[in-house]
Amino acid sequence: MRVKLFRLLFQLTAVYIIVAITLRFFHGPLRSTRTTFSSGGHFIGGSRQDSIEKICEEMGLTSDRATNAYKRIIVNHRYNVLYCESPKVATTSWKRVFLILSGKLNASTALKLSQYDVQHGYKKYLTYLSDLQPEDIDTVMKTYYKFVFVREPFERLISAYRDKLSVAASGGIFSAFGRRIVRKYRKIAHDQGREKDPHPSFFEFLQYIVETKAEDLNEHWHLQEDLCQVCHIKYDLIGKYEELETATKIILEHIGAPSDVHLQASYPHEKSSSLLRHHYQDIPPSFLEGVWRKYYPDLQLFNYTVPSAIRNLITVWN
Repeated sequence: MRVKLFRLLFQLTAVYIIVAITLRFFHGPLRSTRTTFSSGGHFIGGSRQDSIEKICEEMGLTSDRATNAYKRIIVNHRYNVLYCESPKVATTSWKRVFLILSGKLNASTALKLSQYDVQHGYKKYLTYLSDLQPEDIDTVMKTYYKFVFVREPFERLISAYRDKLSVAASGGIFSAFGRRIVRKYRKIAHDQGREKDPHPSFFEFLQYIVETKAEDLNEHWHLQEDLCQVCHIKYDLIGKYEELETATKIILEHIGAPSDVHLQASYPHEKSSSLLRHHYQDIPPSFLEGVWRKYYPDLQLFNYTVPSAIRNLITVWN
């Protein structure tokens, strides 16, 4: 009996060693590979990076504009990490994390800060890649862990509109763009009874998006590919907003962040389908197709398809 048990244990140990060696040989350790999150929550390593490079070349995104992203990339020398902020993709939460990692604020204080304080009042405690000398930029780009988060474009547009331009919005973005959009598109407004409303409708916002050159779009609805220059900066991890919690754990573990450091809140997606239908169902197909063409690079590069909730609204997507 003991002999049989010994043989069984020996066989299981051998199998474990073989599997471990095979995985390491073919895939390498997870944390050392460039990782993109698929829409199904799986990790995709170097093959996805190769795909991104191929798509960039096919779409003609070959002009190296990496320096354009330097003003968006936060640097932390203590943990050897770089993060490129893309608005409407949990940037406020990640800035809180970097304020904690900077050592200037403890976790409890950072989590109590308002969104405005995080984005503006305490920005002085953050270091950006553009603040460094050229030789230092070259060093950290080669040696530091680099990550960015992206979001499905149609959903991100809703988030940007609701936060910056809808009836509930106010502040600088609304003042700079909201009234301008209304002046230009209200005469052909899709919604009725909005003559005196200074806030653009969602349709008016999409008209503005479709007719504005990509390079002239505000950062909150700018192409994510261009904001963080994914065609020219090889990020170690490209995380999707839908898998924010899982990706965050991997990042924080990888850089060795303290156990009390975490994102302030989760970002539920249970209602995203109904939100998509509510905002897009009455938009003319020609404009929906225009939005799709505008954000086609993001859809392709980050492996997104048009959300099923709105896919049947226009035949070209099918």
